[in-house]
Amino acid sequence: MWPCFWSTTMAMLSYEMPQVPLLSIIMCWIWYLFLFFLGSIAMRGAGCTWNDLVDHKIDSQVERTRSRPLPAGQVSRFQAKIFILVQCFIGLGVLLQFNAFSFF
Repeated sequence: MWPCFWSTTMAMLSYEMPQVPLLSIIMCWIWYLFLFFLGSIAMRGAGCTWNDLVDHKIDSQVERTRSRPLPAGQVSRFQAKIFILVQCFIGLGVLLQFNAFSFF
């Protein structure tokens, strides 16, 4: 997340086009910061949930990880898979906000 914030800020500060109002540039910058924030949270969460699904049996045998939601039975594997799908669709929605050069 922080590298995205930093690079977006540097790009915004180096943007020099007198015909584009400064307020428009700032609003675009804030929009991209929001997208990077939302995308990083969603995809990090999906990765952590995937890790919990894969390590479910190991986590139930280790004292330190036994109280996590999946090994403790607070969340079913099906619910975790639905949660991953929701997070991935949020990430896809964020990705589709950028131009095609960003993801091809």
